[in-house]
Amino acid sequence: MRRRPDHLYLDHLYVAPSFQGRGIGRRLLQRLKDAAAAQALPLRLTALKGSPANAFYRSCGLQMWSSDVLDNHYQWLPPGG
Repeated sequence: MRRRPDHLYLDHLYVAPSFQGRGIGRRLLQRLKDAAAAQALPLRLTALKGSPANAFYRSCGLQMWSSDVLDNHYQWLPPGG
């Protein structure tokens, strides 16, 4: 994760297929959301269009705020943000 002037940005989140479905990614993303909330900053990330990651990020409360030819861009806003 990178701290940018106006948000936190998650470059990549990969969970090995043999470990998927155990809540690891969800717990990791929650910790990142907690860090973003503590700093009163949005959390942003990008997912390749057509990737199963899109459904995962939406299920974790991130909202798509833009898209381009290849990617969907998501963000989570802390309470009051």
